[in-house]
Amino acid sequence: MTCSAPCSIKNAQSVLTSLNIADNQIHAEGGRYLGRALRTNDSLSDLNMRLNRLTDEGGRMLFEGLRDNESLTRLNISSNSLGSESTTALSVVLREPENSLCILDLSSNALNDNDVVVLSATLEKNSKIVSLDMRANNCEDEEKLNAINAIVHRNELAARS
Repeated sequence: MTCSAPCSIKNAQSVLTSLNIADNQIHAEGGRYLGRALRTNDSLSDLNMRLNRLTDEGGRMLFEGLRDNESLTRLNISSNSLGSESTTALSVVLREPENSLCILDLSSNALNDNDVVVLSATLEKNSKIVSLDMRANNCEDEEKLNAINAIVHRNELAARS
């Protein structure tokens, strides 16, 4: 079946602000390409990448691309087998003053106690993250997780005032 109606969207500009590519088997190489695209993107504010099998390498490459991104405020990257490489790259992103991430879902990955220590130290200097989901990772130290929750709660309260 073909459409016989002429296209009436001549010279129209569209801006993509939200992208849900959950459960698409993007893998590590896809993380590389998305990271490259995010370096120059200035309109995307919400990205859902859960369940994409990025692995730690793909997560690292995606986060490396986010270093120069100033528009993304919400990122769901749960269930992607992220680990220490991704945590290190994310910490660099969260230290950038231009970074605008404020809602982050890292649940159901492979983050361990050491990764939580790195994130906690980074978040001490970050006042933008107001929601961070760390459930179902390999972290067993409740004290470290509680420290992160306290920082996020502090940021949330400060954002309300």
